[in-house]
Amino acid sequence: MDQRSIANSMQTFSPRQSIDGQPAPQKQALRSVQRTASWSDPAAFERAIQAMQQPMFVRLAEFAQAQVNPFYCGIATLASIVNSVLRLNPESRVARFVDARLKVNASGFASTGFPVVSQESILCERTDSIKCRTAITASNVGPKDPGLSLVELEALFAHYDFDCQRVTPLLKGWSAMFREGLRRANAEPGTFVVANFLGHSIDKPIGGHFSPIGAWDPDTDSVLVLDVARHKTGWYWVSVEDLLVAMAQADNGRPRGFLLVRAGGVA
Repeated sequence: MDQRSIANSMQTFSPRQSIDGQPAPQKQALRSVQRTASWSDPAAFERAIQAMQQPMFVRLAEFAQAQVNPFYCGIATLASIVNSVLRLNPESRVARFVDARLKVNASGFASTGFPVVSQESILCERTDSIKCRTAITASNVGPKDPGLSLVELEALFAHYDFDCQRVTPLLKGWSAMFREGLRRANAEPGTFVVANFLGHSIDKPIGGHFSPIGAWDPDTDSVLVLDVARHKTGWYWVSVEDLLVAMAQADNGRPRGFLLVRAGGVA
């Protein structure tokens, strides 16, 4: 499908329709007043307690980084997940693809006892063929192309030897695939879900964006977004249906969606 066809398909999508023709869950979360709720909101206390017991939250929350510049939401997401995997198994397949000179104790990680990467160090000469470092930094060197596409972030995860599945609204049944990805992220160590969405669609002061998912509450069918744009928002709950709509917004004619990534060598 060419870019114009993709754009047309996105423009005809209605937020009030059920996603990909599947009936929407009976329990609707967070729709009555606002689309999101702070993860620490007293009204969401039970969900927060439940989230902190979920394997995907336990593995990732400790390493969830705030992006260090306005262009680095994808890079912050990548670094957060790579560090989580390095903690799970310092000898995993991912670790073999982290250059020894890049294994530094990043700011905020004191004597971890295992290698960690920073947002500045995770990009290197080998990743320049995917996204040139000078194009995505705040420096004045070279032409600027700061944004990452979903395809580019998938390629960066693949560079670190993650098995990646890229899912977009163009795939039939993608909403069911998203919920299955959430289930797998809780059941399988080393598996993570990364959302690529339009923040304005869920009333956040953010445009096109990447962040990892930290928990899923099936009872309200809502997810906890560990948003890396901490200079603009904290972590928050959003209904799966609303996030699917946000992920269905086109990125200059290209589909957004989500990544299901799994690190090899993590039991």
